[in-house]
Amino acid sequence: MASHRRSTLCYTTTATIFVLHLLATASSSSVPQEQDKTALRQLKNGLSSVSGDVPCHWSPESGGKHCSWTSVSCDARSRVVAVSLPPRPDGGLAGHLSPAVARLTELKVLSLPFRGLRGEIPGELWRLQHLEVLNLAGNSLRGSLPVTFPKGLRSLDLSGNQLSGRIPPGIGDCAALRRLRMSSNSLDGFIPPQIGKLAELRVLEVSGNRLAGGVPPELRHCSSLVKMDLSRNLLHGQVPSSILRELKSLRFLSLAGNNFSGEIPSGLGQLSTLRFLNLSSNSLSGVVPIDLVALRNHTALLLANNLLSVEVSSHMSSLKVVNVSSVAGDSSVVNSPPQPTELFTVVSPLRSIRVLTEANSGTPADGSSSGGHLRTVEIVAAASASAVIVVLLLMVILYICKRRCTGRPARRSGIRREVKVFHGLDIGASLTYEAVVRATGNFNASNCIGSGGFGATYRAEIAPGILVAIKRLSIGKQHGAKQFQTEVETLGRCHHPNLVTLIGFHISDQETFLIYNYLPGGNLERSPELNYGE
Repeated sequence: MASHRRSTLCYTTTATIFVLHLLATASSSSVPQEQDKTALRQLKNGLSSVSGDVPCHWSPESGGKHCSWTSVSCDARSRVVAVSLPPRPDGGLAGHLSPAVARLTELKVLSLPFRGLRGEIPGELWRLQHLEVLNLAGNSLRGSLPVTFPKGLRSLDLSGNQLSGRIPPGIGDCAALRRLRMSSNSLDGFIPPQIGKLAELRVLEVSGNRLAGGVPPELRHCSSLVKMDLSRNLLHGQVPSSILRELKSLRFLSLAGNNFSGEIPSGLGQLSTLRFLNLSSNSLSGVVPIDLVALRNHTALLLANNLLSVEVSSHMSSLKVVNVSSVAGDSSVVNSPPQPTELFTVVSPLRSIRVLTEANSGTPADGSSSGGHLRTVEIVAAASASAVIVVLLLMVILYICKRRCTGRPARRSGIRREVKVFHGLDIGASLTYEAVVRATGNFNASNCIGSGGFGATYRAEIAPGILVAIKRLSIGKQHGAKQFQTEVETLGRCHHPNLVTLIGFHISDQETFLIYNYLPGGNLERSPELNYGE
């Protein structure tokens, strides 16, 4: 009997301990969930969302169902692993990034592009050990970068902010990093050679900063690099051909708007995978290599605003025209018109030098003609005088017509906003400012199909069945209006199989956007054929 009691007591004690353990486990597991919910609410309060914005639906009345909130993803334990908000609908500046985001200890993805965030990036954010994707592009964040980064980072996009200071060498410890985007900030110093340790890196964008020095030779070890944009900095030295020859997968390279000097190395023509090369607005001199010219059949080649010349040889006799145009900024046009005589137009700061493959054999260099007769002098003189009179009359008529045509738009400009459509492009519907704003739902987030360092892109159905893509620019107003319009008009003349057609644009103090052909296949960043970032 005593043995039976002892056995019963043992079983009862074991069951009690098991039940208490279950209760303690349930209680402990609910604590992190409540912590995540509280962190999301604090994040929402810092974002200062407007009516219709996604965080407005993060309601405390949802109870424990925070994992069902829009733009929030959880794992099997109801822990928040991703927060991905679309751009702010009104595009205004408001809110800050709350340090409470660091309490989402299981967070892997944080995407808050074009949210109008101000202030500094909380230091606590960089201590999230599981963070893999961080996208804070297109905000107004300031301050410096941290000394160390989360080791598991795979994608870091801080472009289009107001960050300053240097790029820390600690970025080289993120061995899994595939995309590094820091364009359009105020970063200075040098490109850290530690980036060469990133063997998985596919996209490197640090354009539009104040980086100096040369291109570190360690970058040759980034063998997976597909896109490298170092444009609009203070870099100098020679074009690093020995580095570039090691990048066998490189498709996009821009060194424009720096101070590179010397000759263009001939080895660049051996980069068979290259599809875009921009060396414009530097101090390059010498002769354009023949193997680089040969790339123009499958590569957008931009060489404007340098000190280059062209050497005519028998190997070039079959070539037509490659225009290296003088344009504002780093936007230039490469085309192949049908005229067989002109080889290059190479623009220097003082004059244009036109090199021809052949001379006109019908007229000597002094302009005289053989076989002329004195009795025809009077006839030639009379014909010349008549031609001069006709030309003068035509010039007067054209001048009057131009005055009338230019006067009318000037009077209308104060009444309605205009969209300029490039000549020869007809999409089958009228493109007006009002039509664009109406088709995008006043740039509503529901029509946003992507975002980048310069602004968000929206899907717009101008008329039934007629779709276009509207790129709403967030940084165009930093340039002068005339300079920016010159750049856009130059881009409108650039046609290439790998470039999306630019249909038109609108520029005003209140709004600036570009109009492109709509690609139903989705974002090029996800395309297996033309993906520079995968």
